[in-house]
Amino acid sequence: MLKIEAEKRELTESSAELRQSGWVPAVVYGFQTENQPIKVNLKDFQKIYQEAGESTLVSVVVKEGDQEKGFPVLIQEVQRHPVSGQIIHADFYHPSEKKKIEASIPIVFEGESPAVHDFGGTVIKEMNEIEVKGLAIHLPHEIKVDLGALKEPHDRILVKDLSVNAQIELLADPESIVAMALPAEAVEEELEKSVDEEVTPVEKEEGEKEEAAEEAKEK
Repeated sequence: MLKIEAEKRELTESSAELRQSGWVPAVVYGFQTENQPIKVNLKDFQKIYQEAGESTLVSVVVKEGDQEKGFPVLIQEVQRHPVSGQIIHADFYHPSEKKKIEASIPIVFEGESPAVHDFGGTVIKEMNEIEVKGLAIHLPHEIKVDLGALKEPHDRILVKDLSVNAQIELLADPESIVAMALPAEAVEEELEKSVDEEVTPVEKEEGEKEEAAEEAKEK
């Protein structure tokens, strides 16, 4: 399990001062755990967050004087500065070891679809993440999807086709589309349809009037 060290945050320490000193204000809370303000090193946190995301348990070790206390936690509610994008606050949720929780897991697409390089089709990715339920210790960091399964145009990868730990429950409809391959002409039709749907009835009527006026001038 990945580990990140933290220190107890005193109420007298302002968030602005902590950030200027390279710390991220944070809080640990959850199952049988009182809310505990802490601070973590920004660079350490960025590294852990990049590796673990929000669905992998990490161990946060809180130092208070000569004492240390560890918590298996999930990183949640990461706040960023609206302009710089820098992380300015984070929540560490300590889950129950026996109670299932729901989480959103990223979907990572791998490989190349034969429908693309053999038939000139296009892959449409309908999902970027999926909701699951299970014990925190069983939650995957990501769910990988092999696009090689899309061998011909109109092939589909459905939720029920996803490979996950048997101890994890997928909450989406099993028949929902994760990704599909479309022939080139179908993609063009979808694009034209999208453009038509964006045109309001008023705009359509005005366009028809302009076309009629142009035709009258030509006559």
